[in-house]
Amino acid sequence: FSYIRIDNLLTPHKGTFFKVKGEYNSKLFGSTFEFIKSEIQITQHFPISERITFSLGARLGYMKSLEAGVDIPIQVKFFNGGGNTIRGYDHNSIGPQVDGKSVGGEVRGIFNTELRFPLSLNTTKQFGVVFFDAGFLEETYETVDDPTLYTSIGIGYRLLSPIGPIRLDLGVGLKNKREGDDETLDFEHDNFSIKNLYINGHKARLHLSFGFAF
Repeated sequence: FSYIRIDNLLTPHKGTFFKVKGEYNSKLFGSTFEFIKSEIQITQHFPISERITFSLGARLGYMKSLEAGVDIPIQVKFFNGGGNTIRGYDHNSIGPQVDGKSVGGEVRGIFNTELRFPLSLNTTKQFGVVFFDAGFLEETYETVDDPTLYTSIGIGYRLLSPIGPIRLDLGVGLKNKREGDDETLDFEHDNFSIKNLYINGHKARLHLSFGFAF
């Protein structure tokens, strides 16, 4: 189910986007595993002025195995982190890990805020943004009472191209801080290639993609 009342899908300035989706997987219908999975998403765009927009977004997801003692396959679990969820962190790097690799979770929350503004008085195709993201990913619903919250801040650039919006975001993960490091800007590099960027000791990430983050 979805409800869309947005003035412009390419450059939303005001309106609401609401979506609910759910899955029921049962062996009666040929599924190997039995579980339920659902997610709610809502985004609200507020016009601050004729060309400045403030947007709020939230996504909440939940899933549960219907078989006692049987885990949900990792392929269908929720993941978090990256340009389309919580910017400033590596793709799918947030949440439970085994041997340094993400294994997904059954409960997910994503919260995004973004202020978008034109980069010049006469442009209609280039915009700047500042944003704040937050979220969590928990292994099961039993730990959601005390979730580990990941937050980030950042800036971005938007270009309305003939093939759709191109998005470039620089996010700083506020939970990724090196101990005892308060340098304003620091690069880790190898053979003249930048491997990691740190801002005030916090690890930063650059995200390039199409469309809007939420």
